[in-house]
Amino acid sequence: MATLPNALIQYNGVIFPVETLTTGIAVKPVYDRANRTVTHRIYTIAIKSKVTAGVNQDITLAAIRLLLLTPGGAFQYQGRGFGGLEINVVPGERDLIWGPRPTLLTWAPHGAIAADIEWQVEVAKMDCGASHTGVMEWVYKATYDNDHLGYTKITHSGYIRIAQTRGEVGSAAINDSADNYYEDYLPERMRGYRREQIRRELSYDKCQLEYSFTDSRLTAPLPPGVGEASASHEFTNVKENNFALWEGSISAEYKTYLDFDRAKAWEYFLQLVVNRHKRDLGERRTIIPSKFTLAEPNIYGDQTAKFSMRYRLLPAGFKKGDKGSPFFFPTGSLWRPVSDSWDKWAASLDPIYPRGIDEKKFDTANDTIVDLCLNSSRSNGGLDAAMIGRLRKGDGDVPWDQVQRLFNIPETLSPLGSWISYECYMVVASQDHLTEHIPFPYTGGFSSPGSGWVPTDVRSSPNIVQQHAPRTYYVSLIGQATRMQYEIDCPQIESYLNQPVIHANREQEEFFTCGIAGYSTHPIYRAAWRQRWMVLRGESALGDVIKGEPPALPIEPPNVKGGKPAA
Repeated sequence: MATLPNALIQYNGVIFPVETLTTGIAVKPVYDRANRTVTHRIYTIAIKSKVTAGVNQDITLAAIRLLLLTPGGAFQYQGRGFGGLEINVVPGERDLIWGPRPTLLTWAPHGAIAADIEWQVEVAKMDCGASHTGVMEWVYKATYDNDHLGYTKITHSGYIRIAQTRGEVGSAAINDSADNYYEDYLPERMRGYRREQIRRELSYDKCQLEYSFTDSRLTAPLPPGVGEASASHEFTNVKENNFALWEGSISAEYKTYLDFDRAKAWEYFLQLVVNRHKRDLGERRTIIPSKFTLAEPNIYGDQTAKFSMRYRLLPAGFKKGDKGSPFFFPTGSLWRPVSDSWDKWAASLDPIYPRGIDEKKFDTANDTIVDLCLNSSRSNGGLDAAMIGRLRKGDGDVPWDQVQRLFNIPETLSPLGSWISYECYMVVASQDHLTEHIPFPYTGGFSSPGSGWVPTDVRSSPNIVQQHAPRTYYVSLIGQATRMQYEIDCPQIESYLNQPVIHANREQEEFFTCGIAGYSTHPIYRAAWRQRWMVLRGESALGDVIKGEPPALPIEPPNVKGGKPAA
């Protein structure tokens, strides 16, 4: 076969002889997803040749076979009637999709040192004569949804694809990622819209980034640093048919971004209240707050602050010197625009847009090409090794003694500090010892004018009330208690108003019970009681004190100055 001038076919260091036959070259244009332009072309070159160990290259047949099947090598095809192709030849043009990629090798041995082969390779390139890197494709679509009130929601979805191949044949490193170009291809945020449901997905080869987001129309600008807010405002006249006194209620809930000072939301709430009442304040009406509520409704979830205020709105006539009718409807405080700024709110989003609070971007160091021939592997997918250790570690159950240490609960509680709850009430009652006597009717006489007898005079004596003993006073204690580690004693009264007392319990009416109701780091005792005492000296000693309201008597838990833990 005649030698072609400057003819050369070489891949990955393997030089094909000049007798090599090109059996076909196919070129396939690949269009973007929008079918508007060609992003690259796939060249498929098929050749038939003979390889011989030690001829043209000082390597074995096994080494030739391995080199021809390894992707990403340098490929040169010149002087073969197609025009020159040089891919991955420094400093020339590089393959666009992890190539060149060998796709076929057939092998027919001839003796021990030679073989007839058919070999096929694919090359992804453009014909602009330049070495292409970076973004090779970007397309997106937009969906517009209008609700029944006319508000528009715009959903964008698209993808970015970059050109990339191996830095060199033996490298398992990832040199670039489509995530690096995310910000460059996002449309600007629109005034009056909130960008939400932002999602991006990076492909396995890290060369394609799918993304989507939704721009939703807001009815009003939010305060700076607030991602979501809701508020309500209402009025009710205090009394029916009276329109001079109004009670207002305003509440708001703010979801702020991470690391944003939620105390700032309190200022936003007060500004909201003032803004709603600018007209009222201008007309010299008076706002009198009656109740505030400050809440942190989701401690472990979204950073949320919640506030409410109830107040009275008084008409101008309630202030000295004011004139005019005191009757009004507070419509001037409702349906007012908020005072926040679109520009200030949008500027507050810059630190978290578009990658979120942590500004997460894919790090190419967390990926590698796993190839047995390169002895490369990565088992944890780029996760932090310490995190993997924490995920694999199981701490098991937490014993109660550990809880006791965490909460600094002592082995022996003080008698005073052992009480969980204690309620005891005093009831004072009296018994008057009165007896009412009802005499029989008295008949005065009878007469008989004709036939039969009839009474001539019937009289009844008045009832007689007799006190047969001095008035007796009883004092009762009614209550319940819960205590940790210590048993609960029944409360006692030794005297009442400096008068001696004795126990006067009645069967099946007064009682005392105590038992173990639970156990944490110590046993928990619970008791209940109803006990009664009789005051030994009566009304003459107690005087008017008993007849009026009985004085308050502090009933302290027993054993507050000492006590012994229950066994």
